[in-house]
Amino acid sequence: MPHYKNTIPNCPHVCMKVPTAGGKTFIACNALKPIFDKFSPTKEKVVVWLVPSVTILDQTIKNLSNPDHPYRQKIETHFNGRVEVFTKDKLLQ
Repeated sequence: MPHYKNTIPNCPHVCMKVPTAGGKTFIACNALKPIFDKFSPTKEKVVVWLVPSVTILDQTIKNLSNPDHPYRQKIETHFNGRVEVFTKDKLLQ
């Protein structure tokens, strides 16, 4: 594996390698609050969720859009209900 290169200076970013069914979405949902707590409370915050396939995209959108799903419940709790989920199609309208 090549050494890490910081190609976007002054922009925080994280990359993790987790095996299939290793809980990547669970890890990500739980990592958002500690990361965002480091930013100014008045600064708007956005997450861009990248996935490797359309199947996982559909599954992730479904789960994060469902208020009864544990992933959505976790981020709703962390951000006091101020969570919106958008698809790229919705944002590009």
